[in-house]
Amino acid sequence: MAKKKKYRPKKICCEICGESNVRALHYHHIVERCKVESTENWDNITVICANCHNLVHANEIKIFGLFPATKLPYNRILVFRKNGVCNAQELIDETYG
Repeated sequence: MAKKKKYRPKKICCEICGESNVRALHYHHIVERCKVESTENWDNITVICANCHNLVHANEIKIFGLFPATKLPYNRILVFRKNGVCNAQELIDETYG
C-alpha cells in the first residue's frame, strides 16, 4: 500500500512578515511535532520565512493559531504576537468577546 502524501500548499509568502523569497520560506508546525496533539494537517502548519522561524523558536514571536478567512494566498489568517502586539486583536475580541 502506498504511503499517503501530505498536503502542503505551495510556498508563496511568509504568513508573518510577507517575505516572498521562496528559498527563505519554511513550513512550521504550530503545535510542535513532539506534542501528542500535533498533526501533519494543513491546519497545524504555517509558512514562515527563516527570520521569523528563528524568532518563533527564540520566543520573540508567539503563534496562537489560525482563523479561516478569504485573505490570500492561503485563505486564512495566522494569529501571532510579535513585540508584544497581536496582529489580530480585533478578530480575537470579536470572536471570543
